[in-house]
Amino acid sequence: MSKRAEKKLRLYNQIIDAAQTVFFTKGYQVATMDDICAEANISKRTLYMYFSGKEQLIMAVLDRGFDLLVSHYQVIKGDDTLQRLEWIIRNFIQFSFDEPDYFMLIAQFENQREDFDQNQDPLIESVYYKANFMVNVLLKCVKEGIDKKLLTQRYDPVNATIILWSSLFGLCSTLIKKRHYMKFELNRRADDIIEDTLKMIRHALII
Repeated sequence: MSKRAEKKLRLYNQIIDAAQTVFFTKGYQVATMDDICAEANISKRTLYMYFSGKEQLIMAVLDRGFDLLVSHYQVIKGDDTLQRLEWIIRNFIQFSFDEPDYFMLIAQFENQREDFDQNQDPLIESVYYKANFMVNVLLKCVKEGIDKKLLTQRYDPVNATIILWSSLFGLCSTLIKKRHYMKFELNRRADDIIEDTLKMIRHALII
């Protein structure tokens, strides 16, 4: 790589670092391009040479977040389908605790209709590929459990995966945002809530 290319790559990553800091501290909905320029110590003209707008920067930060999440699932642990399903769930919850800023950004992200068009921005394609990877990890395990008659056949596997995926996002969001309320007002520990969640999932899905 030439020195010029290295410099461009450093600045590209510097801008994403700045955007990430701003999104995590202010929230991406209220953050502005001016905020990001100030954090990166660059001009607006320079910023727009690398990114078309805030939406593309959000995608760049999301891409980093999904990289971290996907890295947790390169090897699925467990001796059987049920153990692997529980491991997937526990690992997802642990990721939300370890990386709450990334998790909340992923949870708040809204898909746009045009995001599913062909010939899309490579950054958007990367984000969606990694997001689909995570859903498919869970779906594969659910399908395997149903095929082996370890999980109930009462539910469509795709619907069951969507419900489970949505429930996990809701649970993790609540445990992050309402942790003090649950601890001091309701006198409940996150670990106990997680264990009861797993019991409810087993009761709903296991034959």
